[in-house]
Amino acid sequence: MDATEPAHHRLVAPALDGPITGGTLYNRFLCEALVRRGDRVEVVGSAEQCEGFAWVDSLFLPEVAELWSHRPMGLLAHYLPSVFEGRDRLEPFEALALRHAALVVCTGGWMLDTVAQLGVPQERLALVEPGVSAAASVADPATDELTAVLVGTVTRRKGVLELIEELRRSPPGEPWRLEVLGDLHADPAYAQACAAAAVGLPVSFLGARPPAEALQVIARAHLLVSAASIESYGMAIAEAQACGVPVLARRGGHVAQLVERVPSGVVVEDVAALVAALHRHTEDRGHLLDLREISRAHRPKRTWDDAADEFRRLR
Repeated sequence: MDATEPAHHRLVAPALDGPITGGTLYNRFLCEALVRRGDRVEVVGSAEQCEGFAWVDSLFLPEVAELWSHRPMGLLAHYLPSVFEGRDRLEPFEALALRHAALVVCTGGWMLDTVAQLGVPQERLALVEPGVSAAASVADPATDELTAVLVGTVTRRKGVLELIEELRRSPPGEPWRLEVLGDLHADPAYAQACAAAAVGLPVSFLGARPPAEALQVIARAHLLVSAASIESYGMAIAEAQACGVPVLARRGGHVAQLVERVPSGVVVEDVAALVAALHRHTEDRGHLLDLREISRAHRPKRTWDDAADEFRRLR
């Protein structure tokens, strides 16, 4: 296909205006950039709703398991459940997708390496990393009280409860607060446990916010904290870097590759080390200011238009 000509992209995926997750935001921003290029984008909730070649979001793998050998489809691999849950074997629907997909598009280098290790040949693999929002901009912290922001749907994999429990055991000595920015309804019981553990601590649950508003919260923080056990990419980390905000992150998945590209980022092995690093940054504001200046000098420049151009060249 000539990448200069308008194209028609069919995506079997959650609604772009649905619950805010990293995968949904990736799909939304990529589709918006494709439309800016003059392409037509069709997003449907079932492969039966569209004709011709379709891209299947990895969330829909169980629903399309029987279709891979019957029609041309590509896989948009935000994640694979078995990999993220540490299982020794893939589920049958995952194996079918990797065996039959015309092309597997991975959204980060770690996911690309993982899928390659699962036996997908290089000629059926592609990488299209996210861009960062054009609205990401540098701002000064909203308060002198050290503010750390954790962005992500409040589920077990994001490590929110572990972080709060560790902060209760070992709270920083200087004034601080933690703002949790993400959907509280994906796992209500877990979110309630997080809220109960946070009673008496300077922890706020802000819920899901529109992307532009979330960026403002991130930009006005001193630090972005990621306690997730594994991330296929880590879009919130990239957005924080684009806002010039230093990052403290727990190692897992693509996190190390992403954080270590900016000299102000710190990667640790577990939540206890994450809180210890938060202590150090709370107590040494001069060092934190230095990190912020370094982060501002190394803001990523990749745009969603760059991502769209790469995606358009795939077929």
